[in-house]
Amino acid sequence: MSTVVDLGAGLVGHWPLTRDTLDHSSSGLPTRALDVALGVTGPGGQRATAAAFNGDTSHLEVADHPALHFGREDVSLCTWVHTDEPGCDSVGSILSKFDLDRRQGVQLYALTNDGVTSTATANSRQLSFGVDDGSEPAWTDCGRPGNATLVAALGVVDGALYAGSLEISAKASGRLWRYAGGQAWVDLGNPAGSNVVNSVTEFEGALYCAVGRYVCDGSVLGPTLNQIPGGRVFRVQPDG
Repeated sequence: MSTVVDLGAGLVGHWPLTRDTLDHSSSGLPTRALDVALGVTGPGGQRATAAAFNGDTSHLEVADHPALHFGREDVSLCTWVHTDEPGCDSVGSILSKFDLDRRQGVQLYALTNDGVTSTATANSRQLSFGVDDGSEPAWTDCGRPGNATLVAALGVVDGALYAGSLEISAKASGRLWRYAGGQAWVDLGNPAGSNVVNSVTEFEGALYCAVGRYVCDGSVLGPTLNQIPGGRVFRVQPDG
């Protein structure tokens, strides 16, 4: 792993992690390394210009510095990360700086979520970035898409927000919706006619959705009235 941090005004930190674990930028940020191995053999038998982290206790701890007060100006982070085990569930944090008392900070990490019956957001090692400035959330009611009993999926593609819904009446089908601002949603339909659109995603610039049959039996929603099977994936054309 090799990391460079630039806060817009110039290079703030540079950790090549080849011969040592020091910051080689002009800032000379004090850095403490724990359980970091140098000079390991890289992928394919090549000599790695990086360090090895054990995925548990290994980390670099950089002393606080005015130059590292993220959020005051633009910031760029460049890092190279390689994992030996493709099936590894947790890669962990790449950069983490957080004040627990003030609830302020940033985190860059690789996130893995398993898909279960209540979510369609499974992913493997998805690069994620979070910012918290200690602010209180402000909620805005964006309306109800049609007669949705459940919004089963959300996705942003090409700057537009899409939602997949569940509808539970006998003749109704779950729909794909595009947010139109305020409390308005545009109905993009469901070619299969099943009761839920349970996945929305982007792939190579195109929008895809998957449809299913959500089984309501045994819940307060009552028996499943729309019996049309799902299990199909559709690509949505640019004209909707």
